[in-house]
Amino acid sequence: MIELVGGRALVTGGAGTLGKALARVLLDRGMTVLLADRDESRLRDAVVRLGRPEGLDWRILDVADPRSWAALGEAIDADAAPIRLLVNNACPPSARRPLIEIAPAEWQSLIAAGLTGPFLGVRTFAPRMAAKGGGHILNIASMAALGPLPDHGDYAAAKAGLLSLSETLAIELAGSGVGVSVACPGAIGHPLGHVAAAADPPSASGRMDPVAGMGFVIDAMLAGHFLIMTDGNGAAAARRGEMIRTAFDHALRHGPGRADIS
Repeated sequence: MIELVGGRALVTGGAGTLGKALARVLLDRGMTVLLADRDESRLRDAVVRLGRPEGLDWRILDVADPRSWAALGEAIDADAAPIRLLVNNACPPSARRPLIEIAPAEWQSLIAAGLTGPFLGVRTFAPRMAAKGGGHILNIASMAALGPLPDHGDYAAAKAGLLSLSETLAIELAGSGVGVSVACPGAIGHPLGHVAAAADPPSASGRMDPVAGMGFVIDAMLAGHFLIMTDGNGAAAARRGEMIRTAFDHALRHGPGRADIS
């Protein structure tokens, strides 16, 4: 079990649907929350929509800018409460077009926020967590990381990269006191629900209530899970697994490693 009650969480993409849902769940689990986003007006609106609860604060952060992360890290150092949980949640929406129709600037913008942003967050706060007794990093990927997603290839690529980053990071941080989890939530059903965290994953037959889904994610993280799914439909992962098994079988039977070089 991971004990974070009373600690401080930093949630990027805090003005968005999942950011607000994560804030609600983390506050309910006994943490204080710092919402971060580059859009000040939307951040202020998020705080209002959450009811201005005690323990909730906000700061401006451009996750794609190393200088913005450095400034936030220094500001946190000056505060009394260090960050115990970093939730890398920020990611722009897909351009919603085939890959060959996406402009380079659109691709770069999404990758900068959705993949480079978490890297910068980890680089900024993992050493600080380790120096102050430990903490945890939760990366919000997506079911899109597990298989092809036509017309959303930019988003899927960023999320697949984030899943891989998380796997490597968990190994590299082992023994440091800083844990790592990665969530692959399914599709969101509506802007912000009002139901408590579900005891089981949201149904594969419907779209995810954001509060229920993030409640499930946070509880699974606190229970010590590394890879967390909110959708019980594993078809995409199964297809990829079968493709990998087929490729390995072909290599074992016909690959250059089978050659007799004696």
